[in-house]
Amino acid sequence: MTQDINKTGVGERLTRRSRLTLYPSDPHYAWADNIYVVGTLRERGFIADRLDQRSSELYFQCGDRFLSLITFLGCAPNIAFEPHDDGRAFCFIHMPAPAVLPVAHFGVNAKSALCPTCKYPVHAFDEVTEICCSHCGTPAQAWRLNWRKTACWARVVINVWNVFESEAVPGDQLLETLLSVSGVPWSYCYIRT
Repeated sequence: MTQDINKTGVGERLTRRSRLTLYPSDPHYAWADNIYVVGTLRERGFIADRLDQRSSELYFQCGDRFLSLITFLGCAPNIAFEPHDDGRAFCFIHMPAPAVLPVAHFGVNAKSALCPTCKYPVHAFDEVTEICCSHCGTPAQAWRLNWRKTACWARVVINVWNVFESEAVPGDQLLETLLSVSGVPWSYCYIRT
């Protein structure tokens, strides 16, 4: 069943506070055909029905194997998978359209990146792609810095919305699926808006 979030009113209620963001290790990678990716993720049970009918931005309900592909940590996490009339946040998956170039994905929780050579904190901004460490002088591309799982640079991402920081981690099976559809390894970070 496909729901149109604009007709059902879900669009206004897609609460977006925090997310687990999956991204490819190659910031320049973008899938040529998201139909294949969507089909594979649906087949593996990560995603289910679409929450909208937009062609460029894809919103999905979590699939029937979601909880075996994402491991939730802590004591009895309370995860809602359906929209509620009271506006409570629910877990859903968003696949934005690919960007033309790698873009920064970060939120209010972003930590200072660490220099790949001396591990000294480097102050970086989202519009800067080349950074020089003020401590050791090493130049580095922003996506090569250690953002300590709070930011990433990518053309494509998969956002699992309304997952709190460090509350969940993608399992090996999900990361292997993403590797198989893209040909590059994937990683993850936590972003809070």
